[in-house]
Amino acid sequence: WSTTVPAVGTLQYLWFTVAKISGADNTLLSNWSTPQRLTPKDGEKGDKGDSMFQAVTQDSNFVYLTLLDSTIVKLVKAREISNNDQPNSEFIFTITYDPNGGEGVMQKDTFYYGLSASVKLCTFTKEGHYSINWNTNPTGTGASYKAGDQLTIDRNITLYAQWIEPIDLGLSVKWANANIGANAPESYGYYYAWGEVEPKNTYVEYNYKWCNGDISNTTKYSIGLDDKTTLEPEDDAATVNWGISWRIPTKSEITELYNNCTFTVTTQNGKTGYKVTSNINGNSIFLPAAGYRNEKLNLTDRYCWYMSSSLDTSASPYKAWGIRSDLSSSGSVSIWIDGFYRDLGLSIRPVCP
Repeated sequence: WSTTVPAVGTLQYLWFTVAKISGADNTLLSNWSTPQRLTPKDGEKGDKGDSMFQAVTQDSNFVYLTLLDSTIVKLVKAREISNNDQPNSEFIFTITYDPNGGEGVMQKDTFYYGLSASVKLCTFTKEGHYSINWNTNPTGTGASYKAGDQLTIDRNITLYAQWIEPIDLGLSVKWANANIGANAPESYGYYYAWGEVEPKNTYVEYNYKWCNGDISNTTKYSIGLDDKTTLEPEDDAATVNWGISWRIPTKSEITELYNNCTFTVTTQNGKTGYKVTSNINGNSIFLPAAGYRNEKLNLTDRYCWYMSSSLDTSASPYKAWGIRSDLSSSGSVSIWIDGFYRDLGLSIRPVCP
C-alpha cells in the first residue's frame, strides 16, 4: 500500500484502506482492510467515470479531498503500525473533563484521530448539586453529552460538568431548579412527548413513539393492553437524560406541589411564569410559561404546562396527567391538574428523592 496521492482525473481511481489501533495503548487491533475505491467506476455515479473530486491535495499528515459540492474530506495518511510504535502527536487528541465549579479529579482520555470514544460518567462532586450531563460550553449552551455517548475524535475536546440544584420545598420529593435542557431556571429547555426521551422538531400522533399513527391506538401504557400506568425508567426523559437520581414527577407529586405551594405570576430575566413558593418552608422554584409544541411552538409566556409520569386512566390510552395553567391576557389566572394528549411536546421539571 502506497501513501502517494495520485492526480485524480477521468478514468483514474482513488483507493483507501484502514487499520484500527487502540487509543489507550497503541495496540494494533486489526490490520489494513481490503482497499476500496473512492472514485466511481466507469459509467457509475459520474459521466463516463469522471472523478467525484474537484481537487486532491495533501500535506505531511493528511489528504484533503474537495468534493463536487465543495465539501472537504480530511483523511489521515496511511502508515504501517506495530505494537511497538510510539504515538505520533499529530494524530493524538484528548478529551478533558472540567468540574465547572465542582471538585475532584478525572483523568484526560487520549485517542487517535478518527476513533470513537465513550463519554465518561461524571465523578466530580459539588455540594448541594447533582451532575446531570456534560457540555462543550461551561454555561450549557454548547453540545450536550451524557455518560456513554459516543464521540468521534477529530480535535481536542473539553467537556464541562453540568450541575442542577434540587430545591427542598418541604414535600415528599425535591424539585429541580430548571427544566430538562435549560441552562437557567427561566429557560424553557427541551420539549418531550409523554414516554419519549429525545426532543423532536414536531410533536404529532403520526410520529409519536407509542402509537401506530393514531393516538387512540397506543402500543404501550394502555389499560387493557399492558395496564402500565406510570412511565418506566427507560421511557422517563428525566431518568434517561439526567441519571437515575431523577425522574418525572407523578400525578400525586404535582398535586402535592399544587396543594402546598403558592403560585405567583412574575417575570424572571424577561420570561413570564410562576414563582412557586412552599407554604411549608418558604423555599421556591420558578416555572416558566414554556407553552407547548405540536407542529410549532405555541403560547409561550401564557401556557404553563408540565407533564407528570402518570397515565390518565379516565382517558386511557391517549392522555397523561399534568399541571396546566393559563396566564390569560385578561389578567385572570387558573391552575389545575388535567390530562394532556400524550403526543404533545411539553416541558419537564424533574424531581429527586
